Amino acid sequence: MTYSLFLPTLIVLIYLPIFLFATLSNQFKQKFMKVHSKDFKQYAIESLAGIIYFVIIIVSAYTTISTNNTNIILGLLIYITSIEMTYIGYLSFIKTHKNKLTKNFPYNISRNPTYFFGLTAILGIAILTMSNTLIVLLLIQFALTHKIILNEEKYLEKKYKKEYGNYKKKVRRYF
Repeated sequence: MTYSLFLPTLIVLIYLPIFLFATLSNQFKQKFMKVHSKDFKQYAIESLAGIIYFVIIIVSAYTTISTNNTNIILGLLIYITSIEMTYIGYLSFIKTHKNKLTKNFPYNISRNPTYFFGLTAILGIAILTMSNTLIVLLLIQFALTHKIILNEEKYLEKKYKKEYGNYKKKVRRYF
């Protein structure tokens, strides 16, 4: 079994801005942490999602890249596009005043672009490797992320009321 840091590095790059911004920006940390629940069930879901993300990193270290050129091109195209959109989403989130609802690009095409494109970046890696294990882990991660998103939407509905309701009518949850 071969071990490589290439794929785990690609996966870590997806969520690296969260760690950097949380460390470097108090405004980001405050905005980011407010949407997360203090409820034990929600905390358990968020923790499990973090564990699955870690497992995805570990599995990717022992996964090889496909030799099929179509898989390589498609996987890299999905990954690169997705990671760019994820980073743009983080920057848009940071640039929005802490008491305002983020609606700038890419939040005008997805209410959850960092989650959605973060997951599609992992999908790109799964295609690049043709790993059934990564696909299964991605499906589990998606299910957990969906629960986290539903909880965040409750918070946003409470905080922004009608403004968020109107936003929900115009912009899809994912894409």
